[in-house]
Amino acid sequence: MEIVKILVVEDDKEINQLVSRYLQKEGYEIHSAYDGQEALGFINPNTYHLIVLDLMLPVVDGFEVLRRIREKGVTPVLILSAKSEDPDKIIGLGLGADDYVTKPFNMGVFIARVKAMLITFAVPFIFNLIYYSKMNVHSGS
Repeated sequence: MEIVKILVVEDDKEINQLVSRYLQKEGYEIHSAYDGQEALGFINPNTYHLIVLDLMLPVVDGFEVLRRIREKGVTPVLILSAKSEDPDKIIGLGLGADDYVTKPFNMGVFIARVKAMLITFAVPFIFNLIYYSKMNVHSGS
């Protein structure tokens, strides 16, 4: 089965490493970016199954990164931000984020939300690819 790839975009090195470590323990392949410009360099359609995105990023802010992600495709995005006011949540979700978690956060709840998003968005796609590729391989027999 294809390994699930997640991009973690967080400028706080400790939070980035903590989130990445917990996601790796779940068996996911993790790539990290520490500012918005770096994140945009990583993002291509179908590269990641999920993007965890902070909003208060240096160079290019998280809202602009989210806009550009949505221009390129439909990769699920979970915002992880200290911006806890309702207007920020409304803007983030309105720009196309699929979920919004505020800091500080409970790591268990965060991991549960990641898993729920992957089940909803990414994993069915992966399973369909495997199913149909197996059908094609065996259909000529």
